[in-house]
Formats: sequence, C-alpha cells, structure tokens
Amino acid sequence: METTRQRRREVVLRRLRVGDLRLEPSHPESVAIRMGTFDDDPGIRPSVRQFVTYAAAWESIPDDGLPRFPESRHAPGARPL
Repeated sequence: METTRQRRREVVLRRLRVGDLRLEPSHPESVAIRMGTFDDDPGIRPSVRQFVTYAAAWESIPDDGLPRFPESRHAPGARPL
C-alpha cells in the first residue's frame, strides 16, 4: 500500500519533469528541492535542516524542532547538532 509520503514524492517528481528530463533523487528516501522552485504551496514540509553551518549570520534558523545537521545528513558519520 502506498503511503501519503510516497504519493507526495511522486507528485513532486512529476512536477519536476521537463520534457524527457526527469530528476531523480540520489537518496531514494528523500527529495531535496529548493523551495524557491515552487509557485505555490507544494503541500509538503521540511523534515530536517541541513548545512546549518553555512547559514548567513543575519538569517536565523527557526526553532521548529527539526533535526539540524552541520552539513549533509547523508555524509558519513552525520549526526544532528
């Protein structure tokens, strides 16, 4: 049975198709998309915050309870801060 998360992932991937080009994630359990790509609400929310080490000093990271990773969460030995 397909989960809601799987259905949302398929919707996002369908929206990313451009001609014959289909963007596939390098990690099948997640899809990384810059939110500026969307014209309206995609109906999904972030599950982690990555690369927080590189956040601009003037841009605060919300205290939303999401796990924060200094770099990619897929990096070898990656652990949330």
